Amino acid sequence: MANILLIIFVSLVVLLGINVFSIRYINFLFTKLVRRKHEWIESIISTSQIPESWTKKYRKKTTEILQKQRNKGNMKILSKKAYRKYLQRLDQLISYIKITTVVENEEVRKEILIRLQEVRKEWEEESRQIVTV
Repeated sequence: MANILLIIFVSLVVLLGINVFSIRYINFLFTKLVRRKHEWIESIISTSQIPESWTKKYRKKTTEILQKQRNKGNMKILSKKAYRKYLQRLDQLISYIKITTVVENEEVRKEILIRLQEVRKEWEEESRQIVTV
């Protein structure tokens, strides 16, 4: 009888552990997949700037190029590559807004899409200016 109670107790503890792990993992995924996108969208709409987390990689490479005193051609190539990536990520956010059900209503969705398209045009123009400089 004691063995059966011990097995039941251990099984309950294991199930509880699995449940806690599952909740934390789902929270992690939600943060990674949804919340971060909404934070980026809010930041982009309010500032028209590229989110900080997007620029880390390219700032690091830029610093390396400057420290090694490489030519400006490398900087232009890196900047063009970075803007191409930023525009690609912005396009992904625009696609996300078009299909997500998290947006309040269609009017809000339209406003967000209009603003994101405006920002995209601004970033595209900045990208072109890098090439011509």
